[in-house]
Amino acid sequence: MSAKISELIGEEELRAIREFLSLSEYEARTYIALVLAGPSEVSRIASIAGVPRTKCYSVVRSLISKGVAIRIASKPLVVDAVNPEVILSRIAEEACSRARDRAARVSQLISTLRERHGQRLGSEYKRDLAGIMFIEDINALVTKLVEDIERASREILIATSKSPIEFPWRDLFTPVLKALERGVMVEYAAPSDSPAIRHIRLLLEGGERISGSQGATAGEQGSTSVGREVLSLFRVYESQYIETPFIVIDEEIVYNIFTEPVKRAHLFTIRIYNPRYARSMKIYYTLLTRGRP
Repeated sequence: MSAKISELIGEEELRAIREFLSLSEYEARTYIALVLAGPSEVSRIASIAGVPRTKCYSVVRSLISKGVAIRIASKPLVVDAVNPEVILSRIAEEACSRARDRAARVSQLISTLRERHGQRLGSEYKRDLAGIMFIEDINALVTKLVEDIERASREILIATSKSPIEFPWRDLFTPVLKALERGVMVEYAAPSDSPAIRHIRLLLEGGERISGSQGATAGEQGSTSVGREVLSLFRVYESQYIETPFIVIDEEIVYNIFTEPVKRAHLFTIRIYNPRYARSMKIYYTLLTRGRP
């Protein structure tokens, strides 16, 4: 190969490679020369890369230390480039790992801020609430539900109908469990023959086992009993009269969920912020589950 790197690649392309691989200009030129020429002696690579031969030895050693080149022979020194796909994959994985770590730290920071200051700023939140919201996408519904559940301070009433639908109820389990830990009363009503009743009971039993095992691991006295006390705030009722699923939060917010039973699908949900309407829906919920307001 008699061509020079400067004849094969422009300055912008060279700069892009340098910046992505965190290489100096000489290192980038030398690495590209190795990729194109294959295993070569330093003198040949210096000529192709346009790097002074006296500097090329230190450049090659730097590339080896950075993991982008490997030594093939010592006398004379022969080197080769590490497969670019391997390097790029490694850099991408490291970047993803760093991004996940940063995201986890930011998520923890936001959760801490919510726990410390969420109640203090609650009045600001209420002024921002929309009166009526129409939600078609089920993922958007879950996201909004999680947001409202995380802000709940008194009670959450969940009523599911006998018409089965595919709904990611498990995505709500962790926010509901955290609400229980804050002292929020949570009630769940469903037909007695609904699989959801069985699933909820299994989830509660699993959560109780988790809280017990965590307490035992930490060696904290009374952790298991505290976990059971928290889970005791979750009430499960059986009702054969619920025709349409709905959720009431803090006697302020109501989710009316409309479904297509034949397709087992969510059609749309209407989220309403109206304390008077929410109180009437709470009375309706009580009639469905207890037979009296």
